[in-house]
Amino acid sequence: MSERNKIIFVGVGLAAATIAAILLFAPIGKKISEDPAKNGGEVIQPPSEGPMVRKGEVDFISVEGTDVSISSEEGIYSFSVSEADITDADGNPFNIKDIVVGAEIEAVVERGVASSVKVLSIPDIAIISPEPSSVTDLSFFIKGIAYNITEGDICLSLKNRRTGKLYKDNFSSPIDTAGNFSIPVDLSIALDAMSGDMLDAEIGICGDSEVAKVSWGYYGGLTSKIKVYFLNGSCSNLYYVERVISASRSAVREAIEWILKGPSDEEKEDGLFTAASPGNNIRSVDVQPGVVFIDFYPSILQTSRCGVSSLKRQIIDTTSQFPLGDIVITIEGDEENPLN
Repeated sequence: MSERNKIIFVGVGLAAATIAAILLFAPIGKKISEDPAKNGGEVIQPPSEGPMVRKGEVDFISVEGTDVSISSEEGIYSFSVSEADITDADGNPFNIKDIVVGAEIEAVVERGVASSVKVLSIPDIAIISPEPSSVTDLSFFIKGIAYNITEGDICLSLKNRRTGKLYKDNFSSPIDTAGNFSIPVDLSIALDAMSGDMLDAEIGICGDSEVAKVSWGYYGGLTSKIKVYFLNGSCSNLYYVERVISASRSAVREAIEWILKGPSDEEKEDGLFTAASPGNNIRSVDVQPGVVFIDFYPSILQTSRCGVSSLKRQIIDTTSQFPLGDIVITIEGDEENPLN
C-alpha cells in the first residue's frame, strides 16, 4: 500500500470513530437538559463547573446537627451545613436546629459542603427524639412537635420490620397547647424484639391520612425474662405473664414495679388485673445474703377491689422465682403489716 493510500485509510478510520463516538454519547447529552423544569426542578451542572443546586426532603439529621441528607428525584445527597448561610423561603435567618426530618430544603452544594441552605417548608409533624435512625432501648418516649396545631391527638403505629409484629396500632396521645406531644413506648412486652431489629413508625394527626414515617434501631442489650403474676377474672385466680427486663436493674424491684403498674391494655381485655391501686411506689429494695427487704409507702394498703391478701399473693408468687432467700415486706420500715 502506498503512503498516500495509507493516509486516506487512516483518515477514513478516524472519521468513522468520531461519528461512532458522537452516536454513542448523544443520548447521554439529551438526558441532561438546560431547563430545570425537565430535571425534577433541579439545576444539573457538571462538578467542574462549580456548585449545584439540590432540592429535596430532609432524610437525616446527625447527632451534631450539621450533617444533612436530602432525597430528590435525582438521588440522595449528603452534605454539611455547619458553615452554610441558612434562611427560610422568605430569606429570613433560620436556625440549623430547627431543620427537622421531613423539611423541604434547597441547598447550594460544592464538593459535599453546602454554602447556602434555604428551608422551603417544614412538615406538619416533626420528631425530636429519639432522633430518627438512632438507637432505642427497652422503653422510651417519642417526643415531637405538631406545627400550627394546638388541639387534638397524635396517633402512632409502630411495628417490628423483621417480624412484622405491630406493637402500637393507632395509639393516641394528646397534643398540648404549644403543639408538643410525648408518646410512651414500652418494649418490655415485645418478646419477639431482638437486638438489631428496626422499628418502623407512622405518626400523624388522628383521623388524618398524612403521616410522618420514621425508623429507629432497637438495641436490647443484656436482658432477661421474668414472670409477673396478675389476677385473672377473680380475686383468687393468679395468672402470670412474661416481661423483658434490663439486666442492669434489680430484678426484684422491677418485678414489683410491674405488679404496681398493672397489665397492658391488651392483657386487660383478656381479663387480667392487679390488686394494687394506681400511683403506688416502692420506697426501697434491699437485697442481702439470704433475705430481701421490700419497703413500701403506707398507700400500698389502699388496694383495689380484691384487697391486701390478693396483692400479697401477687408479690409472693412473683418474687419467689428469684432464689434470693426470704422475702420481708415492710411499710416505712415496719414489719408489722398485713403484707408481711
